[in-house]
Order: sequence, then C-alpha cells, then structure tokens
Amino acid sequence: MLSEFLGYFMIRKVMAGQGLLLAAGTVTKKLVTWLAEQGVIEREMAAAQAARAADAARDPPNADRLAEALHRLSLKTPHRDPDTTDRWVEEGIPLPIS
Repeated sequence: MLSEFLGYFMIRKVMAGQGLLLAAGTVTKKLVTWLAEQGVIEREMAAAQAARAADAARDPPNADRLAEALHRLSLKTPHRDPDTTDRWVEEGIPLPIS
C-alpha cells in the first residue's frame, strides 16, 4: 500500500506540495526501517520499501518542478486558431512564428 499512499494519495488527494512530498518520502523511509528493527516486517521488505520511499521523496518534487516549468512555457506560447492551424497542417504549410 506504500506505493498507492505515496504515488496516488499524497499527490492526487492531499495535493501535497514539494516540501510535503519530500517529507512524506523521508518519514516513510524512517518508518519502514523502524518497523524492520521492531520485527514487524522482514528486512528485505523494509529495504525494498525504503528504496520506494526514497524514490517518492525525489520523483514527485521533480515532476512538480517540471509541470511548473511546462506551465510557464505554455503561458508564453501564442494562441493558435485551431481552424487555421488545421488547414496549415493539412496543406503542409509551415506554421508562422509569432
């Protein structure tokens, strides 16, 4: 369930920002390590889940930064009229650069 918690719940339901996503991955990694030390889960399982938690601490914040960069770039892109653009594509006319 760790993958669903970090990869789905924290991103789509909590809508966590970069800081919280980083903290969730870090805290989850510490939790699975502690559970292994207490004998609640096997060490192999803890190692696999700790690696997953480390990925969760790194990947979603990177994806969030990428989404922000793409959004800023999209705001600079000129508006295109779909009817005109379709005609250019169908006739092989290069799109004008604005």
